[in-house]
Amino acid sequence: MLRHTYASYHLAHFCNQNLLQKEMGHSSPSLLLARYLNMDGITSATGAMFWTYSFIPPAPLKKD
Repeated sequence: MLRHTYASYHLAHFCNQNLLQKEMGHSSPSLLLARYLNMDGITSATGAMFWTYSFIPPAPLKKD
């Protein structure tokens, strides 16, 4: 499960399939596409929150 989460959120945030493939130790992208990536409900915004450990979206700054 952790590898699936890592792969899906990595691709959503960094948008670099070649980097992901190398980091996961695969020689080709076919295994990533067939087994690991489940992008349902994962957006670039949720990917950014995952990689920055910020699971609560930042609140807008209030001007005094």
